[in-house]
Amino acid sequence: MRESVALRGRCFLSLAGGTTPHLLYKMLAREVVTGDVPWQDVEVFFSDERDVPPDHIESNYGMIQRTLLDNLPWHPTAFTPCRRTG
Repeated sequence: MRESVALRGRCFLSLAGGTTPHLLYKMLAREVVTGDVPWQDVEVFFSDERDVPPDHIESNYGMIQRTLLDNLPWHPTAFTPCRRTG
């Protein structure tokens, strides 16, 4: 991400749900603590979501929120969640 920001001025990060990327998000959250990632230049998008409310135990957004997003020092408009329909 640092390289992308250095070369292009920004980075786009698409986050998947489920259990597979959970450890990666914990690792990224640790990067927040070290300050090595220029989060102000990173735009986050969600690549999938289950059709459940954000606070539901099976919500990918909820898992990502607790694991990563709650630790990021950016304004909430810098990420784009999936929209539920219905």
